[in-house]
Amino acid sequence: MPDKQINFCLGVHNHQPVGNPPEIFERIYRRAYLPFVEILAEYPTVKATIHYCGILLAWFEESHPEFLELLKDLVERGQIELRTGGFYEPILPIIPAGDAVGQIRKLTEFLESRLSCSPKGLWLAERVWEPHLPVLLNEAGIEYIVVDDFHFLSAGFEEEQLKGYFITEAENRLLKVFPASMKLRYLIPFEPVEKTLAYLDEKLKSGSRVITLDDDGEKFGAWPKTHEAVYEQGWLRKFFRSLEANSDWVRTSTFSECLTGTKPAGRIYLPTASYPEMLEWSLPAKSAEVYEDILAELKASGAYGRYQPFFKGGFFRNFFVKYPESNRMHKKMWHVADKVHRSGNKEALDELWKGQCNDAYWHGVFGGLYLPHLRTAIYEKLIKAEALADENLPEELRHSLETTDFDKDGLNEVLLSNSLTNFYLSPARGGAIFEIDYKPKFNNLLNVLTRREEAYHQKIKEAVVEKDVKTIHEMVTAKEAGLEKYLIYDSYEKLSLIDHFFGINEDLKGFADGLCREMGDFHLSSYDILDSNEPVPGPGPTIQLGCTREIKGEKNVPLLVKKRVSLAPSGAIIHYEIRNLSQEALEILFSTEFNFSMFVEEKRFSRTAADSVELLDWVNGFTVTFQFDGGPSVESFPIETVSLSDEGFERICQGLMFLPTWRLMLDGEGIFETKLSLKIEEQP
Repeated sequence: MPDKQINFCLGVHNHQPVGNPPEIFERIYRRAYLPFVEILAEYPTVKATIHYCGILLAWFEESHPEFLELLKDLVERGQIELRTGGFYEPILPIIPAGDAVGQIRKLTEFLESRLSCSPKGLWLAERVWEPHLPVLLNEAGIEYIVVDDFHFLSAGFEEEQLKGYFITEAENRLLKVFPASMKLRYLIPFEPVEKTLAYLDEKLKSGSRVITLDDDGEKFGAWPKTHEAVYEQGWLRKFFRSLEANSDWVRTSTFSECLTGTKPAGRIYLPTASYPEMLEWSLPAKSAEVYEDILAELKASGAYGRYQPFFKGGFFRNFFVKYPESNRMHKKMWHVADKVHRSGNKEALDELWKGQCNDAYWHGVFGGLYLPHLRTAIYEKLIKAEALADENLPEELRHSLETTDFDKDGLNEVLLSNSLTNFYLSPARGGAIFEIDYKPKFNNLLNVLTRREEAYHQKIKEAVVEKDVKTIHEMVTAKEAGLEKYLIYDSYEKLSLIDHFFGINEDLKGFADGLCREMGDFHLSSYDILDSNEPVPGPGPTIQLGCTREIKGEKNVPLLVKKRVSLAPSGAIIHYEIRNLSQEALEILFSTEFNFSMFVEEKRFSRTAADSVELLDWVNGFTVTFQFDGGPSVESFPIETVSLSDEGFERICQGLMFLPTWRLMLDGEGIFETKLSLKIEEQP
């Protein structure tokens, strides 16, 4: 290679999550995936290394096989190199190691059989790096990966040292690692082409022989306002023409060619890392606000460049702390994985792998966890995998009661199961139900997101319509006015079978807005699992829980609440016993709260003296019918969140809050008993 030539490795990654509808695949294919490759083919001396997740490749094979033929032609003429990865785009460190290796091998085999290439490199989903990965990747046959230069800076390296690729290892297993330029990530394709060439020239003059871009392919046409800039205004063609015109000093190279033609720049041991935005998103809301304040101060003072390597944000796995819903989904995945691996069912294994797709497990600028259809898809795959794994079990073994630390917080949960449903309860969280699976539809009815504060909520009032193309991380827009009135935060998790007590004159129409005064704290208390020598009546697996707390008033009155949950063939029967432990008479409202992730037409209704209520999920095709004793009044409310997506701030309906309420007249040592049944039925 001439002394004054730099290898420019152009890397592109393309992905759509499990759960996105086909029309989104088609739209982004037309706006980004297809035009990028077609224009690249017009410039045969420009080389690129591309990754498509298995989800996309399978869709191409079914919907646009001609696109795979185009890719194959470009591979055969040496213009593009294709990389492997986890087939369904998991975050590799957070899934079972055997699944990680299996998913990589599945995608590798697809590329070998359909596109006649043997990939050496791997796209690391969301660049989430943990130090043990070389062992796993070595087992999967991977020679190199690409992470952000930020990973290297976080290890104490200086930018001037990043002049090529590096060697790392774990347990003596080697892996080659390229640092991708954050500067190029923000230049391409948002700034004029000349700025990119000027930066490449600057790096060449500083002694660099290799520089890498590795970023989302969707930024070339699918991100807001980029299709116009990249294609209609000709940015991409100008970029490729400029690379060809300057090929005397810029050599576009695939990563594998770079490995062959250059020596490693040194050895490196990287800390746990991802890209800076991801690490910021993983912080708790209050910490994220402090982080943003310090970041602004450093940038204003001009000191950010110097201190950036030591300013790292959080750690990806703490999304499981920040969002209990993410943690429960993740632990459900592990719970199902154990069953699937023991069953040996290959169809179940593939469904499990689909349920490991990363997007719904975290939240940043792309919506992720906040998007109900993505969470629904993950649960669908996991519940289907579980059902397939259980197929060979005798009928009696499908009816079970298991006490285990399901969510890995040191406290036991109770898992009730039969052939049609799962009911999972948390005694420590008010004896609430946190998951109801309806197996015929592979649906978790309680897949609801709690309304909580996010650091970016402070920007709601600043949201304006932006006209200039910016990077997706800089956009501050809103899809509708007045979003600030929806910034309501829950003081407890939105689970189900949550017990509340209110004053007799309380107006429950303000319940959803947090305006009702609780007379007790049963909803925040831990319930005991009641162990009796006598068998507990019930048609199926049954659990009985109890809690004693005081009702606060002019005189504090101790109450004992017992609730018994028994699985029925397709639902549950729930029995309540509320005992006044004092000699004081008590008149009070008692409510038990349910939160459903259902697509129902009525989001808000109020009924008095209800004997039954039927909720129809018109999207998933099933009904939930409640039968009540005692004719409670029933209120329902929509659960709406405000979150940030690639198109700005948006309001999303997460589900339906459902509140049956009884009026209790308890004499001294008096007892109130009631029963409600919940039945789930598939629509014909």
